[in-house]
Amino acid sequence: MKKGLNLKKIKNIAQMSILIGLLLLALVSCSSEKVKGVIVDASITISSTDPTKVNFMVNEGRYKNLYVQSEKGEAGVKQMPSALWESFKSEELVTRPGGAISVADMNEGIKKMEYCIISGEGKPISVGTEVYVIDNAKCTWVIRSAGKYIDGSSKIYNISLTKVKSLDGSQKGWIWSNAVK
Repeated sequence: MKKGLNLKKIKNIAQMSILIGLLLLALVSCSSEKVKGVIVDASITISSTDPTKVNFMVNEGRYKNLYVQSEKGEAGVKQMPSALWESFKSEELVTRPGGAISVADMNEGIKKMEYCIISGEGKPISVGTEVYVIDNAKCTWVIRSAGKYIDGSSKIYNISLTKVKSLDGSQKGWIWSNAVK
């Protein structure tokens, strides 16, 4: 009797092992599936109030002011360019919302935030292009500089970036997170 009982246990263990193996295989195959998307027009909504300035510390303790999302007088929906950037620089910057910073209030309201910094115009990508989603940036703010460095003409947008690759493999890069559906 003990022999029959042991064989039954071994059979049950073998069946459970096969079932667990199949479940693990199914999970692995699902996780390696590529997420598909399509490039759409990206836009952000800009408040009708005065633009918000963000002061951020740069080298040697100097502060630069950048407008969040808009220049004074702009309001409504702003179309973002349909473009891919090869890379971005991720940087944790010391920021402080508001106007000028005096020595007295230097530490008041200051916090570190992670920014994605892109430069240049990027390479155009057509709306409607089917893509694979490769990665998502961790930042929630993007600084877009016209040139190599952040300066007074740079803009800050409350948006993130998503890395995509066209289905045919001809285009790959970072694009506004809301430009991929």
